[in-house]
Amino acid sequence: ASFGSVLVSAFSTNRDPDTLINQIMRTSWPWIVLRCLGFCVVLAVYLDQGPEVLRLPDTGITVVKDIGQNVLIIYFVGLLLMPLLTEYGLMEFAGTLCRRPFKLMFKLPGRAAIDALTSIAAASAIGLLMTISQYQRGNYNAREACTIACNFSLVSIPFALLVAEVADIGHLFFSWYLSVLAACGVCAVVLSRIPPLSRVPVHNPLPATQLSETAAIKNDAATGLDGAWRLALQRAAGSPGLTLYLTNALKSFVVTATGVIGPSIAVATLASLLLFHTPVITFLAQPLAALLALFGVVQQGSVASGMIVGFVDQFLPTLVATRIDAELWRFVLAGLSVSQIVFMSEFGLLVLRSSLPLSFMDLALVFVLRTLITAPILIGFGMLAT
Repeated sequence: ASFGSVLVSAFSTNRDPDTLINQIMRTSWPWIVLRCLGFCVVLAVYLDQGPEVLRLPDTGITVVKDIGQNVLIIYFVGLLLMPLLTEYGLMEFAGTLCRRPFKLMFKLPGRAAIDALTSIAAASAIGLLMTISQYQRGNYNAREACTIACNFSLVSIPFALLVAEVADIGHLFFSWYLSVLAACGVCAVVLSRIPPLSRVPVHNPLPATQLSETAAIKNDAATGLDGAWRLALQRAAGSPGLTLYLTNALKSFVVTATGVIGPSIAVATLASLLLFHTPVITFLAQPLAALLALFGVVQQGSVASGMIVGFVDQFLPTLVATRIDAELWRFVLAGLSVSQIVFMSEFGLLVLRSSLPLSFMDLALVFVLRTLITAPILIGFGMLAT
């Protein structure tokens, strides 16, 4: 995909966005550079050649073997199974039942509950891809889609277990995970009502003529189990057959994996290099470290670095936590690792490559707000649990 992107972007004159080759290969040059850098890191790790700094346990080996391989498997399984959630009536069923509480608490349609459950059961990236897909099909307007993406793309329970074990707080998992859910719930209530998400325009990517089915579903007066079941059957009646289902699922996997895996590896490797082998992150975290020092926090430099480095990759705060002695701050950093949600090595790349109207600065602001809201909640729970 890396070399194909170079060849297609440099020499191909066919720019039809609907062709599979263009969807896989054609992209902008910054994305091509990231793809090529990710490919180089993979080669360095598997061939054990090239700069040694790329092949250390806390850089390329962790990114490629511990994260990259698992993400690729999650994408394959998740994208293969995702149409079962979106094409056969489950979203309509859940949307009808959850319509009122989600509208009241988060200003969102009830079908957003499926996005959150998919993230928890499978992976945050799959929930995000489902949200993007539903937005492109007109089932969410722009503000709804952005709010769901930035608040309900939660990590899966297996990944949360991994984070807790790596941070050495596995014995506190239930209280820790409860604190994460509480923090994310508060974030969703608050962030859905303030900028930048509240300023996203309420528009739909599809022409009005293509929204008839969506409007019928969203405006239907049906409630309760009977209404939910009727809408689910209505949706399932128009679902694709097995051949089209598999074709679309495999196409979605190829397009997503080739577009994201390489850049994700490149960004995550760069982040780990900056964190563990340069003073850059430590320097950027100095103001926060000074604030933590006022409250008597020990190892405040490491704690502060862990709080901000999650913007680049969500697993890095957990890796920082392994170097911290105080159980309270391992509890907090592990919680931030899974509750900050907005991280550039995967989430940000998916969002910026999608049609969602969110810029890099929007994502940075959401990350800061999520950190400011979740950190005190995690600290409070941590003080009770540790």
